[in-house]
Amino acid sequence: MLLLLLDNWHGVARLPAALRDAGFEVGLISESQFIAAKSRYVDRHFAISVRDVRRGRIKSVWDAIDCFAPDFMIPADEYAVRFVQFVLTHAHRAGVSPEILSLMERSVGKSAAQSPIGRRVRMLDLAASLGIDCPDHRVVSNLRDASDFADRHGWPVYLKRDHSSGGYWVRQCGDAGALADAYRYLTGTERPVWSLNTVLGLPKHLARSLVFHGNPLALPAGETPISVEAAIEGQPAYHTAVALNGRWLAGISAEVEDYYPRPTGPSTRVRLHGDDAMRDIAGRLVAAQNYSGFFGLDFIRRPDGGLTFLEFNARPTPVAHLGGLIGADLCTALRRVLVDPNVVPSSPSGDVRVALFPQDWRREPASGDRREFHLDIPRSDPSLLDAFSLILPAGWDRSESVSD
Repeated sequence: MLLLLLDNWHGVARLPAALRDAGFEVGLISESQFIAAKSRYVDRHFAISVRDVRRGRIKSVWDAIDCFAPDFMIPADEYAVRFVQFVLTHAHRAGVSPEILSLMERSVGKSAAQSPIGRRVRMLDLAASLGIDCPDHRVVSNLRDASDFADRHGWPVYLKRDHSSGGYWVRQCGDAGALADAYRYLTGTERPVWSLNTVLGLPKHLARSLVFHGNPLALPAGETPISVEAAIEGQPAYHTAVALNGRWLAGISAEVEDYYPRPTGPSTRVRLHGDDAMRDIAGRLVAAQNYSGFFGLDFIRRPDGGLTFLEFNARPTPVAHLGGLIGADLCTALRRVLVDPNVVPSSPSGDVRVALFPQDWRREPASGDRREFHLDIPRSDPSLLDAFSLILPAGWDRSESVSD
């Protein structure tokens, strides 16, 4: 199993341990200083320069893949997902070999230019076409469109930009002033359009697409639309799972008990369990896309107990390594079906409350009592724990990292 990591995102740093426990040999392509690269469960690490990748110099990625010769590949963060999508849609431009192209198609599924992955409104439209409940939504081309939508559907609304994760590029807007601020922020127009600073401070995704024509991570102008969504009353919930060739293999669901920063940040405490409704929705979405690999679905659990679908993330989520806690190990499920395609999917049983590490230890105010929670601390991976410590508050309680 080969992971591709192009952002120093801690949410996937625990996956190598789960993959190794499932019987995989684990390779990682990333910058040498990335947190995930410190894990003792990475068998082979291939150091690359993300800056070089952004400049179109991607031979180091092809060399790493050829050297490791993986059976399966995981794009492990949003940039890696974007990279793989670029390769699948521009194989000739990317200079990819037939063998590597076949690996990517096997690992994530064949893609087309109109793939909904990473595109919020397209994914919501796909879900709605499958009969899945979604919030009212639309792409907006200017602030007036967004304001008119809010007036019709009611405040608050959420303003969002495509290709984002972890609550970034998402703003909750309770009134016209907040909406205007959010729109300027998401479009990179906080300053007057005529100023030199504005020209020099173009949104990074646009500047890179103009300067580095060979940048596989760039998003050309017009490819990052702003969308507005009606707010849905309820609590955040999500489903993380793994699929192969459009077939759901295993998954776990989570009810979010706390998150930080509010109101759109990632979860810090969750209750893991099985949920047939989430599994059914996940199955329909991966079948419609013939999707392969790890993924996560975001929902709102409405007061009536029903689910409203929000987003499809084509990558592992921060709880992807925790399925074994409730008898639904995602990594084991994938390995089994790669060996024997006729293996029956596994379903979770029971539930467990988890304090996610390091998220819950970064939350303000201090998280307090965790005695009722499973503490998701990498006690068996000291080097990884030390790497995590660098992004934690200086006074965090290390005594919790010691096994009883």
